[in-house]
Amino acid sequence: MMTSLKKSKAYWDARAKAEKIWQESAKKDIEKYNQHIVSMYNQATSDINRQIKADLALSEGKLIKADSMKEYESLAKRAVDKANALRAQGKHVTRKDFSKDVNDRLKIYNATMRINRNEILKSKIGARLVELGVDQEESLTNKLWNDYTKEKERQAGIFGITAKSNLWTSKEVQEQIAKQVAGANFSKRIWADIDGLKGQLDGLISSAVIRGEAPQKMAKWLTGMVSSTVSNQEYAAERLARTETARVYFTAQQNSLMKYGYKFVKWIAEGNACKVCRQFADKSTEYGDDGVYPVREVPNIPVHPNCMCSISAYWVDDDKLPKEPKNEDKDIQTIIDGLQS
Repeated sequence: MMTSLKKSKAYWDARAKAEKIWQESAKKDIEKYNQHIVSMYNQATSDINRQIKADLALSEGKLIKADSMKEYESLAKRAVDKANALRAQGKHVTRKDFSKDVNDRLKIYNATMRINRNEILKSKIGARLVELGVDQEESLTNKLWNDYTKEKERQAGIFGITAKSNLWTSKEVQEQIAKQVAGANFSKRIWADIDGLKGQLDGLISSAVIRGEAPQKMAKWLTGMVSSTVSNQEYAAERLARTETARVYFTAQQNSLMKYGYKFVKWIAEGNACKVCRQFADKSTEYGDDGVYPVREVPNIPVHPNCMCSISAYWVDDDKLPKEPKNEDKDIQTIIDGLQS
């Protein structure tokens, strides 16, 4: 059962304050998740640098050749097995082309390696990056899935909705969440970023060989550059997580408000909101308060990659609604109809 939609102004002011408190909590959650991203990227950096040192030491400064083929095949198999296992376990990775993203890249690395044996180290690094992509997509998909569910639950609680405990695991609701999460474009962004990182690391390896330095010195320069390059990509991964989290929260909020019969929302700017978001929140409207918009016309969130603003339900009395313009054509038609009757 849902409580009455109309509330006092004091109630809506309290709701806005409560929303700001929730925003701070949401920001803490995303920062906690970003520590997980840091861990994933640090492990990948460590694995890649260890591979570089081992291969350069064994080859005396020349890129390793055919004797390392089996090692690459083992790395590639590990990435494929991980992707296949995630789908088999019924996890939230629901894109049909998830495994294809993995296999297509590994096939390219394998073909390149066999055409030019000097590319073996690059292919090994590529296999490790594919595994990183698998981990990142699976992790972010699960996060967004859980965030959408939790936000729908939060909105239901705000409006006094009593839902059965199994509501959020029903097939219908699960399909709706999958549409909002797995149907999004963030997975394409992840793999585009992985491809970009692979290209940058390939360039570094080629530069290291051209420098022609002793293996130890070459490894020191190369591992330092790899660490810096991967660290830059790590920030992009964190930003993507923040962007997609805000998108999922906004979608859950907007869908809930429309479902529960609210026609208006109030834009709640986060504590360190940018100038554009502040303008949305402070905009004087015809609905009796600043930052109030029709629920279907409110600007989409996120406004920018790091945006963590949100929306809250708002009630507008009928006497504050803008008057519809008089339709003279309709009046004329009414007169004509009267003459013809």
